[in-house]
Amino acid sequence: MGALWVAANAHRVRLGRLMFLGLIGFGATLLVFAVSPWFWVSVLALVAVGAAQQIYMASNNALIQTNVEEEFRGRIVSTLFLNRSTVPLGTVLAGLGTSVFGVQPTSAVMATSLLILALTAAYFAPATRSLD
Repeated sequence: MGALWVAANAHRVRLGRLMFLGLIGFGATLLVFAVSPWFWVSVLALVAVGAAQQIYMASNNALIQTNVEEEFRGRIVSTLFLNRSTVPLGTVLAGLGTSVFGVQPTSAVMATSLLILALTAAYFAPATRSLD
C-alpha cells in the first residue's frame, strides 16, 4: 500500500521529505503498537507500520536510483543489502531484551530508538529533505 502510493505520487512530492516522514512514521506507529493494550488499535497500528515502512523503503530506493551517478549505482545499491545482514544482530538484541524485560517494553525501546535515530538523521541531513 505504501510503496504503491509512493509510485503513484512520486512526481508530486519531495522524496527526501517523504523518506524521512516514512521513517518517522514507522517508528511512531511501531511505538503505538508496542504500548497498545487494545487488539484493534494494535491491528491498525501494524497496518500503519507496514505502510510507513514501505513509504520509507520505496522513497529511499527511488532517491538512490535517481541521484547516484550511474557508474556508482551498483555499489551504492549493494549497501542496501546490509539491511539483510544486520537483521540477526537486531534479532539477538530483541530476544535478549524480551527475555529480560518482556515483549512490550523491548518493542517500545526499539521503536523509540528508531524514532530518535530518524529524527536525528532528519535534523543532521537537511539537504536530503529537499531532494525530489
